[in-house]
Amino acid sequence: MGLLRIHLQQKHNGKTYQFMRVMRAVERTIDKHGQLFLVPDLEVEGWWTTLHLPDEKIIALYNDLATCEQFHSKLKADMDVEWLPSGKFATNALILALA
Repeated sequence: MGLLRIHLQQKHNGKTYQFMRVMRAVERTIDKHGQLFLVPDLEVEGWWTTLHLPDEKIIALYNDLATCEQFHSKLKADMDVEWLPSGKFATNALILALA
């Protein structure tokens, strides 16, 4: 496994923005069942971020995003809260708290 961090700077409307691209490359020579590959499998993932954290922490946070989306999906579909009933924040907050 290899990690790469690229720092970028971009100007827009007179302001300078700084951000990073964190990338991870994983080379696999064997699958989860123990079968050897004739040609190694290479997987490259990348994340744009402005977080000033170690690369491993940034990757872990973005991986947890899928878990958060699963809870959100359950709330919407299984709890039937796909559409909030009111234009009032307090009413919708109460409905979400009850769900």
